[in-house]
Amino acid sequence: MRTRSAALLAVAALVGHGCASARAPEPADRGGTIRRALEPCERQYPSVRVLGIDNQGRLHAEAAPAAATDLRKFQICAQETVRRQLDIQAFSAGQLVAPARSATVPIKVAGTLSLVPVVLNGVTATLLLDTGATLTVLDPAFARRASIEVPANAPKMRGIVVGGQRYAVPFVKVGSMAVGDATVEGIDVGILEGSGQIAGVDGLLGGNFLSHFKITIDRAARRLTLEPSRPSQPAATVVAPGTAARGDHEWQVPAWSPGDEWRMSWKTPTASGTSVLTVEGEETVDDVEHYVIRSGARQIYYVKSTLGWHMEKVNGAVVLRRTPPIAHDWPLRVGKEWEFFYQRQDGDGRSSEFYRRCVAADETTLSVAAGTFLTLHLVCRDVNDRVVSEVWYAAEVKGVVRERTVSSLGDRIDELVSYTLKPAR
Repeated sequence: MRTRSAALLAVAALVGHGCASARAPEPADRGGTIRRALEPCERQYPSVRVLGIDNQGRLHAEAAPAAATDLRKFQICAQETVRRQLDIQAFSAGQLVAPARSATVPIKVAGTLSLVPVVLNGVTATLLLDTGATLTVLDPAFARRASIEVPANAPKMRGIVVGGQRYAVPFVKVGSMAVGDATVEGIDVGILEGSGQIAGVDGLLGGNFLSHFKITIDRAARRLTLEPSRPSQPAATVVAPGTAARGDHEWQVPAWSPGDEWRMSWKTPTASGTSVLTVEGEETVDDVEHYVIRSGARQIYYVKSTLGWHMEKVNGAVVLRRTPPIAHDWPLRVGKEWEFFYQRQDGDGRSSEFYRRCVAADETTLSVAAGTFLTLHLVCRDVNDRVVSEVWYAAEVKGVVRERTVSSLGDRIDELVSYTLKPAR
């Protein structure tokens, strides 16, 4: 019996609706071009069989259950090979200008819309804040005012939805884009007719600019605050001499006991609160031993040998599952890197596939409400090299001291308030 991967999204993201370069093949030629590009990967991983390329450019492959690791490695090889041979590039989010600055600017509120003053290449625009848009988009009329030219062979971003319709949007690089003192250089923007249909609006302020920042929108006060969100030493951190970037030992996977408990505070731009995580016991799922952690009505299942986050139940019903379970590559040491694909399946059967590349960045001493701890700082990025999460793990508490989860709507910060560890059985 063989286990099939429904779609290798690392490849689909390159050649499907997500993006395409000026030199990407037409759909009629796409399948053959991809197959030729993948031949080195097929030779390297003969246990993987390519089933074909669908009409959306998505690669389908399968492998025997014993070769699941080879299948994941084949996915990574396929992504890099196709990117290199087809010269396909995603649009750029640019780089924050150093030193990275926070900014608070006035906004105009029009019903449910927020309009933001933005300066591109020295020319002021008014853009509609759209945290759901992937790409910042400008109306051609403004592009002409800002001397932004669109070459005939400009790469295109497909699948952007504006007003319920789909477009193939050419995108070009601009020298600088600023909201107040928060400036990004070398960012790609889309040029789309009709993106400025609202009177006085020159386009959409989208995710590739906003991904650099933690966003706070105060509609009552009519202001927007942007704080740089790239990985950095958190404000609550105190670094003791000789601890930062120290990596002279391995960090082992912890063992939990029933009754272990961690109380966490959490905060988002719009809410805050506390949660309590308690080790309820152990349970075997699919012939694999798991810890069962309770938090209110939720039960979270972690693979015992790896602490891989596997699934979540509410009132006994599975509402979320990750396959394979998300786990750090224990034992860990500063500088260690690992990457993986996983599938997220909701309780209603909907599923999505994700790629993550993680690194144990450094060791640092971190002070939070529960105390001061030596922590291992772990950073994970997505397929576009954007930071999606940061974790500060402390062996002393057998768990997370601080966690930052990145979102276009604003980051979520969890910090340890107190903890209780039971003697090992």
